Amino acid sequence: MRSHLLVPTDFSMPAKKMVRNLHHFRRAGAERITLLYVREARYPLQSTPGDESYYDELLGEMAGELRDQGWEVKTRNEEGRPGSRIVEVGDEVDADLIVLANHGHRAISEVVLGSVATDVLERAKRPVFLYCDEAGDELLWDRIVHPTDFSKPAEAALEWITDMAVAESTPVVLLHAVDARFFGRHVEEKRRNTLQKLGKSLQERGVVEVEHQVVEGPPKKVVIEAADHYPGALFVMGSRGRGWFGDMMLGGVARAMARRGTHHVLFVQ
Repeated sequence: MRSHLLVPTDFSMPAKKMVRNLHHFRRAGAERITLLYVREARYPLQSTPGDESYYDELLGEMAGELRDQGWEVKTRNEEGRPGSRIVEVGDEVDADLIVLANHGHRAISEVVLGSVATDVLERAKRPVFLYCDEAGDELLWDRIVHPTDFSKPAEAALEWITDMAVAESTPVVLLHAVDARFFGRHVEEKRRNTLQKLGKSLQERGVVEVEHQVVEGPPKKVVIEAADHYPGALFVMGSRGRGWFGDMMLGGVARAMARRGTHHVLFVQ
């Protein structure tokens, strides 16, 4: 785990829960937090100085709680379009990871991905951890599931998987979907061998347990079924693989997982 987290907050209940549960990242090696609040600009009028001092106070209280947990904390009170400014501040402070609460509105069986989360996921050039309130009060997971298309972003995700799995002795599931048009014994064996090589590299880095799954079906369907099968899992995904696993940006597999709001998801660009 890299050492510096950018943690945007809007002081909502999900965001407060997220901030209280950042200790998992600390156990994985993170040490510093930049705590950020972005006051949305109200044109043509801007925020008043009173607004700024009020949010400075809230940030200070939250930063104090984090320092009590052992974190090194700096605060930023900014104004602008939240999604854009979060990404800009991430670049300015060279954050290793953006940790963001996803708390859209429940709609039948899915969460409508909030506009801020959508903006950040579309714009960020650095990894984004999407904390989903529906996954429970604690920032915990019983395994890490990595859907992979063997792209460069998927390979980059392996570094994060290693850090997080080793820190908690968490088992890892490597998952690859093969469309029915191309599925066959030869293809299955070839893809399984590739997964096994990835698994071996993870075990050489200290990951205790690795499972390999090659599944026939469309990637989105396969990943959603895996989410149902592993309700307590963290999903780690390359967010800009072959066009979001063959779909438009923020479409397909990655967007489906973000919208469901049932799992914490780490997107690695």
